Amino acid sequence: MVVSRKWLEYPSVRRVYSYIVARNGGYEYVNIESFLKGYVEPVYYLCKYAGYNDPESFIRDVDRGALDLNRVVIGWRLWLIEKGRSPSSIIRYNVGLKKWLELNDLEVNWRYINKYAPLPKSRSVVEDRAPTREELRRLLNSANLRMKALIELAASTGMRVNSIVGLKVEDLDFNRDPRLIVIRVRPYLTKVKIGYYTLAHDEAREIISQYIESYDIREGWLFRSRKNDGPMTYEAVRLAWSRLLRKTGLNMKSKGIHVLHFHTLRKWFRTRLEGYLTRSQIEYLMGHLRKEYLDGSYFRPPSDDLIASYKAAMHRLYILWSEEPKIEDLRKKTLLDMARLLGFGEKTIRKIENMLEKKSIEEVLKEIRRLRRL
Repeated sequence: MVVSRKWLEYPSVRRVYSYIVARNGGYEYVNIESFLKGYVEPVYYLCKYAGYNDPESFIRDVDRGALDLNRVVIGWRLWLIEKGRSPSSIIRYNVGLKKWLELNDLEVNWRYINKYAPLPKSRSVVEDRAPTREELRRLLNSANLRMKALIELAASTGMRVNSIVGLKVEDLDFNRDPRLIVIRVRPYLTKVKIGYYTLAHDEAREIISQYIESYDIREGWLFRSRKNDGPMTYEAVRLAWSRLLRKTGLNMKSKGIHVLHFHTLRKWFRTRLEGYLTRSQIEYLMGHLRKEYLDGSYFRPPSDDLIASYKAAMHRLYILWSEEPKIEDLRKKTLLDMARLLGFGEKTIRKIENMLEKKSIEEVLKEIRRLRRL
């Protein structure tokens, strides 16, 4: 990470943090890593450009008239461009810096600043794409167990990195369905601060279970930092991913950014499920809160129908396992479809589904015939 958490101890930064906490409604709804990246990094770079090691010294010199703040901000923007920062990063930094200046009563003439150093137009600077199944298989086969668990979790759920590293063991439900993990994504881990649930398939479940057992993880952070008692950071994931790309020869770049950066696993999730799940179901599982999908069901456990739909399509997300459904699985699905056609209710359907996990198809078929005669 560019900025140390020690920067949260500076009064001017704490002022912004308190504001964000109040705006979001509590500390649990503010992701520290996102706050540092969005609001503290721009201040860090402003101080670095102006030759200061901390923001308080910078403020004191502005207050006593030793610095022309307008000229400093102009120079800062131009310096970011010279350093190769993307237009989207510069725009994001400007938002964070603006809030820091405002809450610390530092006045600038934005019209004057924009005259000499206008904000760049936002544009796509990276030609990324979803990875292929073969590429993901190469990555998994070269990864250590912890990185395997991270990749499987991202590829099978479509979760963002910051949401994954913020998960705790208690957020994973292995009991709802014997083939899945039902995952609770808490509000403070999401981009829009609204919690939701998503699902991880059986291939991911197997690797994540191995990871939990191997590392003896019983409680707390699922992916703990190796440096402290906190969670693994976004930067740590990015560095580990970059090393893995180099190791496998998949470190192709577009304008300085990896074509297969970690976020492309969300593209993999979405594109592999298109045509198999409805758009609304995919958006739900990815935590997208567009107005047309917001039906009040977020942050409630997923319905049986959604779980059934995901299970029917999850072979599309397999990386190491065969993508084609096994004949046995197809026979089970046909049996369940037949039970529905016979008019059995969802309660009975779930009972039959549970029986299929423990008994042979022939035994379940006999039970269906018995239930039909009742």
